[in-house]
Amino acid sequence: MKRLVLVAAISLLPLQALAADAPPAAPANPPANAQLKGFDRYWSKMDPAGKGYVTKKEWLAHAEDRFKEIDANGDGKITKDEMKAFDEKMRDRFRAMRQQRNSGNPSGK
Repeated sequence: MKRLVLVAAISLLPLQALAADAPPAAPANPPANAQLKGFDRYWSKMDPAGKGYVTKKEWLAHAEDRFKEIDANGDGKITKDEMKAFDEKMRDRFRAMRQQRNSGNPSGK
């Protein structure tokens, strides 16, 4: 019996070598794709594992990241001026996205 196990183990060694040379398998849930647009891109940031749902913990982590982005001086508080600056930044970003999207379409649709 020991001899059979040893023969089986030795016969599998070439397969192990082939597996080591093979490229890594693609992840079951690829990371968020930069090609995604609008809501799908937003959702992929909230649900990077692609589970199809967001837990409260994930939601709060996203909110924490957004808070840090708005809190320009990092003091743990968002002032009205910081919020206004963030609002303008987002408006500019969306305006640029609309212009880019509509640049090839004069009707804007």
